[in-house]
Amino acid sequence: MKTYWILGAICFVACSNSKPVAQDDSNLSTSTQTSYNCTSERLYASLLSTRRHRLSGENPIVGIYDSRDGGSSWTHTGWPQGRHFAIATEPSTCGVIRYVAAGNGLFRTMDDGRTWRITTDWQQTEIQEVAVSTMKVQHLLIGTPYGIFRSENRGETWQEANQGLNQRFTSSIRYDRTNADRAVAGTESGVYISNDGGRSWMPTNLKEPVRSVRQSPDNPSMWVAGLQHKGAATSIDFGKTWQMSPSMDGKTIYQIEFGLKQTELWAGGWDVGVWYSPDFGLTWEHRSEGIAYPFIHSIAVSREHPGRIWAGSMGGGLFRSDDHGKTWTESNRELFEAGQIWDLFIDTEQ
Repeated sequence: MKTYWILGAICFVACSNSKPVAQDDSNLSTSTQTSYNCTSERLYASLLSTRRHRLSGENPIVGIYDSRDGGSSWTHTGWPQGRHFAIATEPSTCGVIRYVAAGNGLFRTMDDGRTWRITTDWQQTEIQEVAVSTMKVQHLLIGTPYGIFRSENRGETWQEANQGLNQRFTSSIRYDRTNADRAVAGTESGVYISNDGGRSWMPTNLKEPVRSVRQSPDNPSMWVAGLQHKGAATSIDFGKTWQMSPSMDGKTIYQIEFGLKQTELWAGGWDVGVWYSPDFGLTWEHRSEGIAYPFIHSIAVSREHPGRIWAGSMGGGLFRSDDHGKTWTESNRELFEAGQIWDLFIDTEQ
């Protein structure tokens, strides 16, 4: 796959610090009664490296940055080095409880980033993505090159969950937000669906290598998938069956997200920039004016600021549009200069 040469080039980062901030045992309860007041959406960016990184000497701080003011300012939390692939938050906690899928395990904070703990062991590394159940918030799924693992206690213990998978490399995984027993996984051999909370998996008709799977925030029956070689695919029956998007055939799409309208889709990929579909993948428009580096690995759509879209590139930094993708400008150049923005995640619960 085209992205993985980058991982080898930056692997020196993972060796620079092997221990995150320890998490106090008093924060490790598997239940919480805390009430949170979420006043605005929160944007997270996973930075893998920048142009200023060198094999020796002091390097810029990488890892997870978050913004509470629409991207004007950013704060770093957690481990300052390493490979951080994806971010997820526990529902209704305003991001106070959140997880980071990383090269050396799954990181968890339960105090808004003040302290962290790695919840996995040597069996679960190179974690590509983490899913948090919206209905059973203690339940987690992680996708790795070695398959899928599940936890029912916020990561305190893990069980392998690969029954039914033909090939184990799992790039993307999501719980159905309306059904605690249903989950969808994107793997190197296609999309799989689970009806028992992720314990076992069944193949679907989509057999192409998958980079991302997403569920509509407005219509839970609608799912989309970004594909390694075939562009995009859509489902209108909770991920059970899939239809290819013909106009995107041949494109490598790393991340695909729903827009503000039910049928809107946004996608970004390898040397293709950003694409927009108003009709659930039937037609697509290229919307990349102002993006100087068209290798896009992450997309985020603001619901608090209509028309604002974020795109993270694989060596060109972070880009922002405030006019529904018609034009783009580089964002926070000093911080993200020529950076690899592996993941963008917006916690929209308010």
